[in-house]
Amino acid sequence: GAADPKDWAHLWHAYNDPNSEARGTALRLVGLTKSDKFRPDLESSFGADNPLGVAAAEGLVLMGGPKSVAFFRTRFAEDPTASGRKLAVVSLANLDAAAAAPLAATFLATTPTTPDLLEVFAAFLSRKTGAAELTKALAGKKLPADTAKLGVQAAKASATPDAKLIDALTLAGSLGAAKWDLKGDELNAFLGDVAKLGDPARGETIYRRDAMNCLKCHAIAGAGGQVGPDMSSIGASAPVDYLLESLLHPDAKIKEGYNSFVVTTVDDRVFNGIKVRESKTELVLRDNENRELTIAVADIAERRNGLSLMPAGLVDGLTRQELLDLTRFLTELGKGQYAATPGKVVRSWQTLTPTPAMYEILNRQRLAAVATNEPGLQWAVAYSQVSGDLPAGGVPAFNWNREAPKLSVVRFPLEVTAAGAAQLTLAESAGLTLWLDGQPLETAAAVPLNLTVGAHTVTIAVEWQKRSKPLRVELDEVPGSPARVRLVGGK
Repeated sequence: GAADPKDWAHLWHAYNDPNSEARGTALRLVGLTKSDKFRPDLESSFGADNPLGVAAAEGLVLMGGPKSVAFFRTRFAEDPTASGRKLAVVSLANLDAAAAAPLAATFLATTPTTPDLLEVFAAFLSRKTGAAELTKALAGKKLPADTAKLGVQAAKASATPDAKLIDALTLAGSLGAAKWDLKGDELNAFLGDVAKLGDPARGETIYRRDAMNCLKCHAIAGAGGQVGPDMSSIGASAPVDYLLESLLHPDAKIKEGYNSFVVTTVDDRVFNGIKVRESKTELVLRDNENRELTIAVADIAERRNGLSLMPAGLVDGLTRQELLDLTRFLTELGKGQYAATPGKVVRSWQTLTPTPAMYEILNRQRLAAVATNEPGLQWAVAYSQVSGDLPAGGVPAFNWNREAPKLSVVRFPLEVTAAGAAQLTLAESAGLTLWLDGQPLETAAAVPLNLTVGAHTVTIAVEWQKRSKPLRVELDEVPGSPARVRLVGGK
């Protein structure tokens, strides 16, 4: 039954404390009380434009019941923003897939394609009956082709790829059925053309495409996901036919330790991921979003071996030349100019996402606000090229007011285990403004740092029109300094 609201009073106090970092946790957990006492506060806090609003949505999902269903329906119908409608339909899907599916089909058919629409598909694919409900709702619908492609990617990457949903999306998006299936003489001719006609530079661009999701699962020199093997030296250790087969048929040869497990819980939730560890009480999986999922062993109803977390058909949308270029790039990894080493070159970045809230914050607080922990700012992941360069086209650029120059804002974390002096080395300092933990740094080819033990953040505003080179930053030691500093990689 419902918990006594008195037992949760401390959580609500945390929410009402503006200095508390537990406000979001409080919003989520009061939903577990199942008490309508907290419902008005959750409903009034709901919103897609800030983390607390999203936490309130999660709290309403946990609270459940007809009132939560009715609230999400109403917000979907009345919210004028795409982000608000998306949050409403995703929340409803996590609560009642059958009720959410018709709304999702309408939303997907009428909303411009953006990568975050994957959240809609993911919400249904994480429920046991979600794929079937969405398939039913898509009957007779027409989707933008790119939206349908996102759905097909999500469906193919799910724990149990649903052929009927993939067919429904293919029909709704009027997608072609062309698939790469090289055999015999055609395969041999292709393998011969990789070295002759493939361009590794173009291949790296394809590898970095958001739609390909390569960096989401595979790291290069420690930068990227940890779902699949690190790709830093794959070209130096694997023959071209093996690499091509891995692209075309990812389930054919799964590297030891990277096979997935599909787990169904007693409440019909489905989880799919690589096993990280298991004890007598809990199983921890890493999913294809690089999240660690902890599942109580007592809650597991069924488990079985799964397929590769790399979805089949990922390269089906590529032309022959694009597939040649991508394969050539993989064959070059670990060699010559494509030999990447972890360490002092910054490879993992967070990049500031332009949002209405961001413009409001910067116009109120000026540009230096980007170097603070302002909760209204949204950050996305970005990665340097294998060379260590972050190109201008790899991150969003914006004008934060009419007089301000167009720029991008990126940041990266440092972990210091022994205090002292260190140095950032910039390949080019023009057009850069730097901060360390919100405090301005001098802009020069060599930027001195005086670091205390703990976590630090370097933030950089980049005016690309003032630069002749991509952004490249290295962390260097200072002779005689006792500092011990490392760049934090990963996803």
